[in-house]
Amino acid sequence: TQPASRPLPAPPGLARRGPQPQVTQLGAPRGPAAIPGRPLQADFVQARQAFEAARTLVGEVLAFISPRLLLVKVSLVATGLPGRKKAWETITQELLPAAQAAGVPQPQMLWLPLLVKLFYSDMTATQRAHMALVQWDQAQALHAEADQVGSRLESEPEPRLPAILANFNIGKYRAAIYPLSHLYVSFKGLPHLSELFPPPAQPTAGG
Repeated sequence: TQPASRPLPAPPGLARRGPQPQVTQLGAPRGPAAIPGRPLQADFVQARQAFEAARTLVGEVLAFISPRLLLVKVSLVATGLPGRKKAWETITQELLPAAQAAGVPQPQMLWLPLLVKLFYSDMTATQRAHMALVQWDQAQALHAEADQVGSRLESEPEPRLPAILANFNIGKYRAAIYPLSHLYVSFKGLPHLSELFPPPAQPTAGG
């Protein structure tokens, strides 16, 4: 089962926690053995395989963390932090409309007051959440760029393909997702955040 298929946990107190979703870890590049119909140089084929493997990996991690980081973003923005903290009355008035505008699913809105209260009172949680959101934005931008590169690799004339791929920094792309696949470390011990970002499930004996 891919991480993207695992649902968000129910807010604390609504349901007992079941098996924890597992964040995909960074692994060795994997991909198609060759590019059908394009007998290019071996080094390009290898680079293409590494690119496609990175693209798959980043997509899986983003699919897992993005619904959770959306909750973090809506909650943090509602407080005004890490800038000037908003008045509590303002937060309570603006939180629900902001969540609806951001597309937060109704069942997950119960997380928002919990996160808002955490950020309002815990600067460590605020700082770590803000850093995660910055990293999320960077990873999403690189993933969008990778999707554009992938489209060009499928449509551009064959002689242009090596240059297109060479201009994309695969190492930077993979590095951008690494901290996001380890948010369970950043949020360890922090209420609610550690629930939303649990550590990877450990394999059972004999499994």
